[in-house]
Amino acid sequence: MPKTGRPALEFWFRFLPRGRMSPWHSLVVAAICTGVSALLRFALDPLLGGMVPFITFFPALLIASVWAGAWAGAGVLALGSLIAAFFWLKPAWNLELTITSVTALTLFWILGGALVAMAAVLRAFVRGLAEEEDQANLLAHEMKHRAGNLIGVIQAIARQTARNATTVADFQSQFEERLLALARAQDFAGADSGEPPDLETFLAAALEPFGRDRFTLNGPPAALQPSLASSFALLLHELGTNAMKYGALSVAGGQVAISWSVQNGRINLQWHESGGPAVAAPTRSGFGSKLLKLAFPPETGQASILYDPAGVRCSITFPAAR
Repeated sequence: MPKTGRPALEFWFRFLPRGRMSPWHSLVVAAICTGVSALLRFALDPLLGGMVPFITFFPALLIASVWAGAWAGAGVLALGSLIAAFFWLKPAWNLELTITSVTALTLFWILGGALVAMAAVLRAFVRGLAEEEDQANLLAHEMKHRAGNLIGVIQAIARQTARNATTVADFQSQFEERLLALARAQDFAGADSGEPPDLETFLAAALEPFGRDRFTLNGPPAALQPSLASSFALLLHELGTNAMKYGALSVAGGQVAISWSVQNGRINLQWHESGGPAVAAPTRSGFGSKLLKLAFPPETGQASILYDPAGVRCSITFPAAR
């Protein structure tokens, strides 16, 4: 696991459950913690007798609350009270003993409730740090892949430009123009103006580095949600890179047709390659395949790919900007 810069919390990041336990699982944890603490309290009977009956239940309360949540802490609180009341806080006709027992039980509930609340805060804090850590790792992985993908795009652009250039000066001119187009597409995808970008304009900017004349765009006016722009641009770069390496854009006569429609506030976009070499499905799944599944959150959009021998087809569905 990557270093978090918080060594004091390394234990929690490594061992604290990330998911939320069900109430039943929490109660099982409570029963186990209560049972262990009760056995320890019985072991201390020769030394303590009926004094401090809850001494071993406080650590169990804290452990259960941090590990399994407030339900587990409440379970230890209830079960510990019943066990202590039966074995060490036996009812007595002596008023003084009864007041002492009630006071001890009340203090246990007050201090125990405070521990449960503190554990809930600590648990939420640690879970938040863990989620931030996961998000940072995901972003770092995405940025690493995006950088590698960008290098691959530049290499493919260089090969494509060299194939068609007639002189060194011609190569230099075309190569610089395509690099600038690639930079514009990156800026366009990363812009945070708040205005939803026009879909056709966005597609033209994102696909220009691959050779705008190799693409046909056809669809009604539509706008892309700014929050989806980066994921969509990365997905287009992945498709374009693969097309330049293995698909329709790897040969002179290959073309890519992109069409879209808008229905019920959602954009249905089709990527269709033609004129390239015969297509075969990859033998193993890479980051690109994962990107197709994870480019959009499940509740917003989805992407799927079909390796048709005549040309790769990709279907992408996502919400349009309102």
